[in-house]
Amino acid sequence: MISYLFWSLQIINYITFMILDVCDRYAGMSSRIKYASIILCFLYVILGKKRERSVYIVAGLFFTVVSDYFLLLTDSFAAGMLSFCVVQTIYSIYCSKDRRQLVIKEGIQLCIVVGILLGLFVRSPIGLDIVLILSIYYFIHLVSNVFCSWVRSKEGKKRKLFAIGMTLFLLCDIHVAIFNAGDYLSFGSSKVYQTIYAIATVAMWFYYLPSQVLIAHAGRSASKVIAKTENKW
Repeated sequence: MISYLFWSLQIINYITFMILDVCDRYAGMSSRIKYASIILCFLYVILGKKRERSVYIVAGLFFTVVSDYFLLLTDSFAAGMLSFCVVQTIYSIYCSKDRRQLVIKEGIQLCIVVGILLGLFVRSPIGLDIVLILSIYYFIHLVSNVFCSWVRSKEGKKRKLFAIGMTLFLLCDIHVAIFNAGDYLSFGSSKVYQTIYAIATVAMWFYYLPSQVLIAHAGRSASKVIAKTENKW
């Protein structure tokens, strides 16, 4: 019953804010509907059976709720990105088979982030700020988590749903990057970029809510394999 209600409400929310975004009307109302949809994802997992739900997805969705509050309803973009970095760190744990794999993966990702930041600092005209630094850290972790989630997708239906959700998450954030690129690069005023920008404005949430719905569904009823893996931590 709860599942049917959840999916019905999310479909209604999705159609509503997509229409508002395509028509470019009532941005404030659209943001509130979007945020309510993310809260629903978190509540959907919380209301699942305690022994079956994934503690990592519960934690990840909690910080997603925090992130989207800052990004949708305030101007605190740094706080929102910091919280999203926490989300990807949690999902990194969820995607790792053991502590050793996690340490190796996090070390490689940190080296990549430092390398990119040094390259931008030395050779790029782009000015580094806290939001850009956090975004780079976040994006590297997201790409890694997408890859690792597909590696583990053979372990069961829930893992596969999570992998699909993370892929949609990545597609969303590619459009987020396009949406914000004009703030850092000189082509922000070009007609071509403005056209791509308009598409990205709508495409972000076209991918984002489905990603969170699938992740929530994966976390609500974790398989025995996942539960056994989480107990190792």
